Amino acid sequence: MKKWLNIVLTYPKTVIAIIIAITILLGSGVFKIQFDSSLDAVMPKHDPEYLLNEEVKKTYGNTGKFIIIDVASGDMLQPHILTLVSHLHDDLEEYQRFDEAKEMHRLSLLQELSHKNNIDKKLLFDTFADDPVFTRYLQRTIQQLSIEDNTLSKGDIKKIIKKFTKTIEVKRNETIDLIISPFTMKDLLGKNDTLYVRNIVEKDETGKWKVPQTTDEIAEFKKRLTNNPAFEKGIYVKDANGTITDFGILIRLVDQPVYDPLVKEIYSIVSLYQKDVNIILQGMPITHHEINDYMKTDLERFLPLVMLVMLIVFYLNFRSIRGMVLPFATLALADLWVVGLMGHLGYKLNVIGVALPTLMTAVGSSYSIHILNQYYLEQKNIHRLGKFKGIRLALTHIALTVILAGLTTFLGFITLATNQVSSIREMGIFSAIGVSFAVIISLTLIPAWLMLLPQQSKIIEFKSKVISFFSNLNVVEHIVKKLAHYAVNYSATVYLYWR
Repeated sequence: MKKWLNIVLTYPKTVIAIIIAITILLGSGVFKIQFDSSLDAVMPKHDPEYLLNEEVKKTYGNTGKFIIIDVASGDMLQPHILTLVSHLHDDLEEYQRFDEAKEMHRLSLLQELSHKNNIDKKLLFDTFADDPVFTRYLQRTIQQLSIEDNTLSKGDIKKIIKKFTKTIEVKRNETIDLIISPFTMKDLLGKNDTLYVRNIVEKDETGKWKVPQTTDEIAEFKKRLTNNPAFEKGIYVKDANGTITDFGILIRLVDQPVYDPLVKEIYSIVSLYQKDVNIILQGMPITHHEINDYMKTDLERFLPLVMLVMLIVFYLNFRSIRGMVLPFATLALADLWVVGLMGHLGYKLNVIGVALPTLMTAVGSSYSIHILNQYYLEQKNIHRLGKFKGIRLALTHIALTVILAGLTTFLGFITLATNQVSSIREMGIFSAIGVSFAVIISLTLIPAWLMLLPQQSKIIEFKSKVISFFSNLNVVEHIVKKLAHYAVNYSATVYLYWR
């Protein structure tokens, strides 16, 4: 241990440079981290029920590949509502069949507009007047980007192009395999001993839906739709008065590991129609997306809160800038290293692992506190022996304690590696690695910085404000005396109680 401390204290700048390099290397993995809300992550892979479920999937298909869109209104058989549903269907079809030439043409027109200054929104929409599907895409993109002015700057157009480029990549995957809606349904009829198929809604010569608009057309559409009882409560829903109040759109997806990019696009699509109808999204891809959002929100909310609490604790303990910054940096780096390592190795943050950064912050704080406590307690020796020898002496006294504390925590977490549930197993392994990182950083970064920082002019008689508060109230002393009294005088009772 002395050799280690000699190296750290002799070459503090080199040590800090190495830590910075490792931080850049591992920290870059944070941008690769993904979230996993699937049931597979929390299921034991050898459990009979899980294995049976996997066999059922192979035989009957995976129900996790379906998205159900419920479009509801007081009366769905209104011309403008039927037109709206047809537009929604057309927008979804863009992600079913990818047309490279069409998308590149759209992109080139946008790029031409990006060279102009202060484009009017009307000009943008007029440019794509013959492409209503893309016009609607531009409307919702402008809405998402919160562009309220009627004039678009070059920067606004570039933002739209950037968003559209990402959308093209989603479309290229052709994630949607099949769309079933009132417009795509076919009915089976029989006449003169002959069976034939009839479309519920026909298409014109250009391939566009002949959306019912007149009273007679709507009546014929309703007759065809309600002729087959199998469609009810699946493709449409009627109320007690017989009014069709809901249409169902069923989307079957291709086998892909991640559906989140498509789900985001679907949310974007339906946002354009929410003001006219009530749209509810259902299905496992939707559920996974919502859980992912909750996990991200929890991480964004609780991690800064825990960090803030730790800063307050550090301030109450040390009442100095270095006493706050150094342990805080240790926690931040340990979190960054372990999450970055997960990203590089391809592991995802699941519903259990999302607690890892917060857990590391709470667990890893003790190591840096031990070291700084000892540093302040040894201030007299540091002034008397000099910075190098004094800090080395202080760390020699506490280093073994820190290592042993880290080792016990490491062993506690690593035992979870035997768990059959993959999310718990990964949580245990990376928690153990995170503890190791916290110990290593505490025993390198803090001594190196203490060596570089100027020695404090006055000898600090360190005494924790928190400990001082409780000591003045004699709370700790009173509790210890009571425990000792019961342990000595009622040993048999204590033994039986804890047995």
